[in-house]
Amino acid sequence: MRRGVGSGGGGAATTDDREAPVLAALHAARAAAVRTFHERLPEMGRAARLRAVHAACRLTGFLPEGAEIRTVRCTTAAGPLLVVLNPRRARPHAVHPLPPPLPRPPCPLCDLPWNQLWLELELAGVRWRAAPSPAPYLPVPQWTVATAVHRPQEPADGDEAHALFAAMTGLLERVPGLLLGWNGVGAGASLPAHRHFHALDRAAARLLPRPGGEDAAVLAFAGPAAAVAEGLARALLAWRAEAGEVATANAALWTEGGRIHARFVRRDRRRERLPALSEVRAGFLEAAFHTVILRTPDSIAAFERGRLGAEELAASLTALRPDPGGDGRGDRHTCTCAADHAPETGDERRQDV
Repeated sequence: MRRGVGSGGGGAATTDDREAPVLAALHAARAAAVRTFHERLPEMGRAARLRAVHAACRLTGFLPEGAEIRTVRCTTAAGPLLVVLNPRRARPHAVHPLPPPLPRPPCPLCDLPWNQLWLELELAGVRWRAAPSPAPYLPVPQWTVATAVHRPQEPADGDEAHALFAAMTGLLERVPGLLLGWNGVGAGASLPAHRHFHALDRAAARLLPRPGGEDAAVLAFAGPAAAVAEGLARALLAWRAEAGEVATANAALWTEGGRIHARFVRRDRRRERLPALSEVRAGFLEAAFHTVILRTPDSIAAFERGRLGAEELAASLTALRPDPGGDGRGDRHTCTCAADHAPETGDERRQDV
């Protein structure tokens, strides 16, 4: 009997029950190949292993040689802006995952393509795997770090929120040069059914602007890993208590000066896309670092020919500011989050923890 399942590329696929043993054998062989690859890696740190897995995915043909990504730095009335011309983001699911061994809807994070390797990670007592991304945000190596088993993208409670952010700070302790970003549902997450975050190479920090001015939607933390994870978890729970079912968020984490730094950006699920650019699902780069990723030929051409200006793009980012219920909550004078009483520094209220 043939059963239909959805494909990771948006089309339709079918799996025959009689094919299950063959698919199971293929998955077993693939897992054995991944184990052999990791066993043959020389003893090295986690950072070197991430780079090795990325390089191996180039050798298998999974990652393209040319990234096709360009960046343009702009100065606007609202502050610095980075515009990323990135046609790769228009084809994020061009590579189809290997079908699951049993009939079920495949998952792009569970059923990876046969030529995509990954690195197994144990973070905060949970098993994760980091797989190179075929559609990176910026022209630097990027990995998607996902739980090895299905968990919803949004943490259900305080324990899950703390575990998520502890995993992210734990990875930064092992690989300090990374930039990490988490997108909540309705805040840029394209796979809400599977918990994951993104890890970008250290070169990303040199590209991203550091916006100035005040933004009450952004809370900043700095300190040791455990304290930053706790602060982020409390901020998420406080924002949910204030905004209710429309509450979501972004988180960006990196290391600087021997400490872990984080930005927590409060978001409204109803304001995921930029008004003038429905193609842009705004995630942590847009919300925390004043970056806009243009991915369609029309929008890229409009920017290059001056029909779409930097000022217009910068102004559109203000639409991401939360305003639950339209009753004024979320403005700069109302905040019940963990850093509410922290001193204001630059573009955000910073909590040293």
